[in-house]
Amino acid sequence: VQSVNKDSIGLYEKFEIAVDLLGATYKNPYDPDEIDVSATFISPSGKEWHIFGFYDDFHDRNAWKVRFSPNETGTWWYKLSARDSLDDMAESDSFSFEATDSDYHGWIKVSQNNPHYFQHDDGTSFYGVGVYYPWQVTSSGLSTLEASGANLWGYWNIMYDDGTIIESINSGLGKYDQNKCGRIDQLLEWSAGRGLKMMLAIWPHDLLSNTVWVHQWHQNPYKEITDVKDFFENEEAWKYQKKQYRYLIARWGSCRSLGIWEIVNEISGTDAWQAGKTVQGLNWVKKVDDYFK
Repeated sequence: VQSVNKDSIGLYEKFEIAVDLLGATYKNPYDPDEIDVSATFISPSGKEWHIFGFYDDFHDRNAWKVRFSPNETGTWWYKLSARDSLDDMAESDSFSFEATDSDYHGWIKVSQNNPHYFQHDDGTSFYGVGVYYPWQVTSSGLSTLEASGANLWGYWNIMYDDGTIIESINSGLGKYDQNKCGRIDQLLEWSAGRGLKMMLAIWPHDLLSNTVWVHQWHQNPYKEITDVKDFFENEEAWKYQKKQYRYLIARWGSCRSLGIWEIVNEISGTDAWQAGKTVQGLNWVKKVDDYFK
């Protein structure tokens, strides 16, 4: 452990560890097959959480991090581990931090009382009211939503906001655009300060379209390994997707202002769906959903 952001954390606040990797051998810091960093957290009640680490190079930070948010008060213990491309393993000593009460209620999940509604992690209800605000988002725009009584808004992983996407042509397949990742960090921080939940659309239909509606398949690095009509069922594409999803979970999964992972937006606007591959599309959605769970 190089440093932590705080020694005492309120419930559902961000606990961030800067990890010091010494002597690890790898080429691609985004590939968990080459460098796998994780942490195991033990809650005061004894529950074990296995959390992925991630590489953050926004503004050339060159930093390894683990992010976590506690949902129990008391003393939490944690230990870091790493495995590199040579299968060399390393494990840290055990460390601890204190979790205290806060005014926050935690992440969004399906209600245990009624599956048509939502609740926070601590059991309080959540009724989403908001709009899609998919690009060109400003701090003042989110303040307007807050002032209007909104608590939920939708954002696209698309280049119309800041010119890029998470796994982009510029970053290359299997790597993640750090300007986009830094932008999403910013939006989630803005949201947290306003009591808003973001719904993040990982695959807007544009990115999976070469002919339907607005088409941006040419901006999608997956074009290098599959035809757009085969995206839902291509096994090579799935291998890369899983690594991207792992990165998304590691970087933002603990954030209380990340309300919903939207797997795909308007799937009927994708080439595969229009080509009649509806069963393949629905099977793919379930596969992604199962991975996130």
